[in-house]
Amino acid sequence: MTTVIVGGGIIGAAAAYFLAERRETNVLVLERAQLGSGTTKGGLGGIRHQFVDELDVRLSRLAMSFWRVFDDITGARHDFHQRGYLFIANTDEGLEQLRASMPLYEKVGVNVEMVGRVSVAELVRGMRVDDVVGGRFGAEDGYGDPPQALAGFAAFAQLAGVQIKERTNVREIMRSGDRVTGVRTDDDEIAADRVVLATGCWTAPLAATAGANDDRMRRTATRKWLRPRTRPPPTSNLWWVSWLRTDRATLDISPHLTDNRTV
Repeated sequence: MTTVIVGGGIIGAAAAYFLAERRETNVLVLERAQLGSGTTKGGLGGIRHQFVDELDVRLSRLAMSFWRVFDDITGARHDFHQRGYLFIANTDEGLEQLRASMPLYEKVGVNVEMVGRVSVAELVRGMRVDDVVGGRFGAEDGYGDPPQALAGFAAFAQLAGVQIKERTNVREIMRSGDRVTGVRTDDDEIAADRVVLATGCWTAPLAATAGANDDRMRRTATRKWLRPRTRPPPTSNLWWVSWLRTDRATLDISPHLTDNRTV
């Protein structure tokens, strides 16, 4: 194999699509369960420019252009809704955290602005705003449908010759000296010129089988996997929702900006 992609979620399917678009041959995607059955299945599909790292923002600009024409270039349908993305804060400290990235957005040239309480109320009608200090709104941001996009990526890739094998668990990355030579599944060994890990929060333990023991990768994967999305224990009377979609914006309610605010 030229390339083995481990993980059949949205990232793995996208990698397969772009390799197929480049006319790469002998590409194989291995998924331990079914395509999209991991974190992609529960993904919120947020597509936005509002990040704190310049590289992320610039990549988001490129991605935004791609999502606008996804249907045309893949031949598959993907519902991309550019209804805006709103972060709110109900503390001065939280508002300053939001404001800190504004010079970056101006430098890169993305449409993001700080908004006050009145604008927040207009964007998210029906939400109480008496304790809202302000927010940050990206009018060109929005959201898509991860499983739908995955299906489009995978279909294009397969038509171009990419092989996809489901219910194939990769348990080890094979090495020879300082080079990766393939993967070992529960049933077989597959040689490959390169291996792409698209395994999300499961990446750290798999990468460790090749000797890649990166504490930063492990902490990031754990943090993303453990992010609370459910009601706190009964002893608490606080309940925050991490996001809310309306006809005018996607609202992101981050605990570190809102002091566990409830809508």
